[in-house]
Amino acid sequence: MKNKIYKFILVLINVFALILFSCRNKSSPSPPLVYLAGFYGPSGNTTACYWIGATRYDLPGGTTYAYANAIFVDASDIYVAGVYNNGGDDVACYWKNGVLIDLHTTSKAQAYGIYVEGGIVYVAGVYYTTKLVPVYWIDNGSISPNPLPAGIGDAYANSIYVSSGTVYTAGYYDNGGSNVACYWVGTTKTDLSG
Repeated sequence: MKNKIYKFILVLINVFALILFSCRNKSSPSPPLVYLAGFYGPSGNTTACYWIGATRYDLPGGTTYAYANAIFVDASDIYVAGVYNNGGDDVACYWKNGVLIDLHTTSKAQAYGIYVEGGIVYVAGVYYTTKLVPVYWIDNGSISPNPLPAGIGDAYANSIYVSSGTVYTAGYYDNGGSNVACYWVGTTKTDLSG
């Protein structure tokens, strides 16, 4: 009988401890860090920037305007894709930890998406010839543009993803009367219905 009383008391102590510890005020988890790319300022005189939470970080470049269009965080490195105006032309670029890196083209260009895999930077965007040409750039120590096939009119590469070295780019093109959503695997284009 004594043994049953001890077991009962032990069960009561465990239940009491469980209730006590489960009812304690648990600290709420801290909110996740949010990274955003963008710009601010009056039209025609904007400054590219990014935010970590509510803290803004301005990015250099641009005599009249600059835009940050996409952001990618890889460990402690922050990559931002965008464009700045050098006083005459739009220059596609990206910033790594606030340092401006031009994406070399022979014409006006803009960058819209960015991805980093294995220390190699991939950027999606457009450059202008007689029309807007979708492109992705690879920066693995030397920057190389990779034009993407599209329709008869202007086309855009808006976002980019890389898996095991295979580049996936999403965008759209003008087929002579309407815009067609599409994606590229490498440089092979697939139209999307709708």
